[in-house]
Amino acid sequence: MSARDAILKYSGKQLPSKRKRQTRNKKPEKLVESNVLQWSKNNGMFLHVIESSSYDPRLGTIGTQKAESGFSDLVGNTDGGFAIYIELKAKDRRSTLRLDQRIFLENKIDQGCFAVVTDSVEHLAHTWTEYKSLDRGERKHYLLGCLPRQISKKDAVNPEFGF
Repeated sequence: MSARDAILKYSGKQLPSKRKRQTRNKKPEKLVESNVLQWSKNNGMFLHVIESSSYDPRLGTIGTQKAESGFSDLVGNTDGGFAIYIELKAKDRRSTLRLDQRIFLENKIDQGCFAVVTDSVEHLAHTWTEYKSLDRGERKHYLLGCLPRQISKKDAVNPEFGF
């Protein structure tokens, strides 16, 4: 390769690409988030979005963590002061709840808060309606039952196939 070819190749990489970059939906839960925020506003809930990502797109670096590991995506309260914690997942992806997120939600449920993982407004509305219809003693059991089943690594391995 000649020096001229190397310079042309380098300068070609520095120019803005004429090809359109493929954009993937990197945060599909953002659609769920906007729907949930609208629903909650209409139902007397005041929620705040918690940005826990430590990535700074301007600098392209990872900084210090903004929230504790497992902290819910939406946090707030009802107009009566009742605490709410909502972990958002993309549609049909509730099962991707991480262990630290599960532990956080279980702790909040044990403390008497409404804590749930949801992938749609419909799921949240159903869970909230059922929750409100129960007495205080039944609420914890109900919410713990609503959390996706935690699959252990042992359960994930099929002994017949070895994976």
